[in-house]
Amino acid sequence: MPFDGIATHAAGREIKERIKGNKISRVYQPTAEEVVIYFAGGERRPLLLCANANAPRIQFTKVSYDNPEYPPSFCMILRKYLLGGIVKDVYQLDFDRVIVLEIESLNEAGNLLKLMLTCEVMGKHSNVVLSDMQSGKIIDAVKHISGLKSSVRKIMPNFDYTFPPNEKLNPFDFDHSQALGLMTLSAQKSAEAAIAETFSGISKQFVRSFMFDYPEYNKTVGQMSPEDFGKMLPDFLGYLTKATLSDKSYIYKDSSGKYKDFSHSLYSFYGDYNKVEFDSFSDATDEYYMINAAVDSVKEKYSELIRNLSTLYDKEKRKLAVREKEREQAEDGELYNIYGNLILSNIYKIE
Repeated sequence: MPFDGIATHAAGREIKERIKGNKISRVYQPTAEEVVIYFAGGERRPLLLCANANAPRIQFTKVSYDNPEYPPSFCMILRKYLLGGIVKDVYQLDFDRVIVLEIESLNEAGNLLKLMLTCEVMGKHSNVVLSDMQSGKIIDAVKHISGLKSSVRKIMPNFDYTFPPNEKLNPFDFDHSQALGLMTLSAQKSAEAAIAETFSGISKQFVRSFMFDYPEYNKTVGQMSPEDFGKMLPDFLGYLTKATLSDKSYIYKDSSGKYKDFSHSLYSFYGDYNKVEFDSFSDATDEYYMINAAVDSVKEKYSELIRNLSTLYDKEKRKLAVREKEREQAEDGELYNIYGNLILSNIYKIE
């Protein structure tokens, strides 16, 4: 499952419950795209903000990270502004894949700073951005996006910070006529695709689960009547609301034990899979990504081993071909040597 709006909602709710009002005690940046923050107070696990394109997320983690001897510049800036700061609020932006931490701290002169640490979980566009709420300016980000990389949105120090653009509708705050207009643009499109493309934070897997439980809507847009849409939207919103209120998260394993997916709220279409239930969203995502990272590491080492063996094999094959050619030349040389000796010993007979 991608880290969609439902996962982001679950993460935001859990983070808010556990660290709102707590003081930031330590900040680390173990990799170029990961930030780990510790808090003084009830929550002992650090908060991980990951902008890695392959596994972007925000969650509490039990994983112990190796920190570099010399902290990156972004880490030093976070420490300068955030250490000793108090988390005043945590919220999700318009059911999108964005979590905002509002933090108050004091600068070196003792003046109050109101800061915003934003985790944008956007696939390859994921980022962690620190900005000043009073000026609206970016202080720094884990990834700098210049005008050469994007003409739409620059993420650079001293630029105005704007949230990621989102043309979809907030499923909990939208105009029904506008939603119907967007969903009915293409008669050939499936109702499943129409929902996913209309509402913010809705993944294909979640809509697939909805359609599995409500097969009467498994049609193309052109096959649906206004009455069908009138029924489907409330059913979908009820289904979505139930998912956001869930206090359970799940990992799905196939018959071989391989971790295939995770979700917040149960997906019915994974009926044949083994399900592991978690009381904490962070526990589920931590387990899922930790196991997958280990599997990816093994795959990477296996691929590297195969590449090295292939290179060694090709090298030895070339060496063997050279040796074989030298052997053939040596055999020819011995024969020619015999011929030469015979000629020399009988040269007087040659006229």
